[in-house]
Formats: sequence, C-alpha cells, structure tokens
Amino acid sequence: MSKDSVFLIYGAEGSQRDLLISNLIKVSKSLNLSPEFKSLKDYIFVPTLVTIPKVIEGVYQALSEHYEITAPFEFRLGHVQKKYLISWKECLDKQIAYDGSDIADNYDYVYKAIPKLDAYQDKGKNGTRKYLINVSNSTGAEYFPSQFNALMELVNLLKNSYNIKVVLTRSSKENVERGLKESKIYNEDETETLLVHHQFIEKEKSIVKLRKELIQSGNIPLTFIDITNNAEVDAKRLYKLLETTTIEENDPYYESKHVALEYLSKNRIRELMQYMLQILLIDQPENPHEFLVKVLKDLKAKQQPKIFSLTNFETMFSMVDINSQGFLTKDQVIKTLINLNVEEYLAHQVLSNFSQTDKITQQQFVNIMSKHLDILMDTPFQ
Repeated sequence: MSKDSVFLIYGAEGSQRDLLISNLIKVSKSLNLSPEFKSLKDYIFVPTLVTIPKVIEGVYQALSEHYEITAPFEFRLGHVQKKYLISWKECLDKQIAYDGSDIADNYDYVYKAIPKLDAYQDKGKNGTRKYLINVSNSTGAEYFPSQFNALMELVNLLKNSYNIKVVLTRSSKENVERGLKESKIYNEDETETLLVHHQFIEKEKSIVKLRKELIQSGNIPLTFIDITNNAEVDAKRLYKLLETTTIEENDPYYESKHVALEYLSKNRIRELMQYMLQILLIDQPENPHEFLVKVLKDLKAKQQPKIFSLTNFETMFSMVDINSQGFLTKDQVIKTLINLNVEEYLAHQVLSNFSQTDKITQQQFVNIMSKHLDILMDTPFQ
C-alpha cells in the first residue's frame, strides 16, 4: 500500500511564504478549477494553530486560509490532550518548544502548533492523501536534540509513515524587507534581525547542512521555489513543484551524491588527485607510495614541486609552432590551454589582453604557462 505524502513548506519570515500558500488554498477552493490545477482539490491543507497578541491578530486573520487562531486556554488544552504533532513559542529568528505551561494574559510571543494529521484524514479522497504544512520560519539547519527546530522535528516524526518532500521558499532581500515592513509587526531592530535570519536560511552553507540532516533522516528530498512578485505565477510554480517528481525522488541516493560532490568541490579534491597523478606519471618513481607521501608532506610544508618546468614550456611552444614562425596566435595559445584541461572561459580570460592579430613570442608563451598552469595556484593546497 502506498504511503500518504507530506509537503513541508518552510522559509524565512517575510519571504511571502504565507501569502503563497494562501493563494494556493484560494485556488483550490475555486468552483471552476482550471486544468492547470486539476489535482489541487486532492490536497489537504493542514492549518497552523496560532495564539497571538491582539495587536497583530489582523495579520493572521488575513491569512485565515492556513492559520487558525485559538485562545491561549484552548491552545494549552490542545497540548495537554496531545492533539498536536508539535507546538512551540516563536521568538523572531528561533523557536522554543512549548511545554504546556500557562500562557500569561500579557504574552508577547506567537504560539504555534501543527495538529495531528489523523484529524484531517476524512478530507482526503480514496487512495493516497497529500498533506501540505506551512512550517513557519524554521532554519532547517543546525538541528540538535537540545534545540527545537520545527522543520526537522516534523521530518523525524513523520518520515517512517509518510513520503516527505521539503520545499524551501526563497526570496530576494528586497522582497523580504518589503514584506516585513508591510506586515507592520516588527520594529527596525527586529526587522534587521529577521533579515540576517533570512540570509542565514538561504546561504549555501545552511542548505548543505540541511541536506546532510535530510540524508541522515532517510534521503528526504529537498527542492526550492524562488518567489517573485507575481502571486498567480508563483502559485502555479508551487503546484507544479508539488506534482512533479524531482530528481531527488527518482534517485534515492541523490542527496548523498550531492553532498559528496559539494565536499569534493569545496575542498578541491579533484585538483589534488589530478596533481598527484600527473606528478607521479612524470617522475615514475620506483616506490610510488613513499613518493606520494613525500608529495603530501611537501604540500603541507608549501614546498610543492612544479609539474612543468620552463624547458617543458619551451618544448611545448615548439610543438605548437609547427612552421617555426617564432610566434603563436591568440587562438593557438587558447587551444593549448584547453588541451591542458583549462576551462575554456578561463583560457579566454587569460588571453583577454591579447588581440587576434597579436604575435605571441616564446617568452610570452612561457610566462603565460608558468603563471596559469601551476595546478595548485590559488588553492587550499598551496
């Protein structure tokens, strides 16, 4: 029997995530649902239960499609009666697990809870159900048992019973800043804090950490939607994203491979292996193991040997200058660099100061090669 699906939508406060989900819910309730959204009625939009200060109640009432306002006593009672999957107190850029204590009359925080999904099972059609949950402004990264993180709490609670897809809503800093100001909830300092939080959520380092967490939780797929200022277009794109099987879902090891490739790229492992193999084949030592150990020690001591000598470059010039003209054209030097595994755009960049009619002498060629073919130039291994 197929598992039901759960889509966890998260992102920074002010990223228009709430508005995006509200628009999608409004479309699902349309009497004349267009063919573009043919399966949208099959989705179960799980509301986020909120207890909020009166001063900002209007903001959440405007998003009543997926926020259900509850009184403090009712919120606490739902926790005591174990009606929630998770519940927490939201403090600008972080969440704190709600412990069921009384909520004071003059509370300043927003309290949120995600109800258990079995309360909404009768809303789904026969067959597999599709639940969509708005996961607040959770960071997704830096998850540890000692901290509360709404996104990873839900992933770990639901992963064994449901097929899960995580969607990160991304937006430009300008859009987020405008969204925060238009909400009229936050003062200047709070807005600045949330803008920093937005940048933290969307930076590559945080996404890599999230991928690692999702891999460890069972290769949960992660995908993205970049929010624009066109609500209709964004709603269509989100729906298509939910309905489309991603690369990650087709390949159960996609996330693992992605993180591995990120590691190789970040630490320049390919370049190191290429360098060691090239110098090994050039020297061809009798004891390759000892030789490579010495190479690594030399690298650590920043005394790495050069693969090519000036004589090598002079010989290379002669081989390219087959008509013994004493010069090479710009295109010939670019092709030589490309043949030596230099990226084409970098080869053109290296020769950007030369025109097509320039005659590049042997000395110029040697200077170019000695400067740009040191494989370890400007790398962590230098």
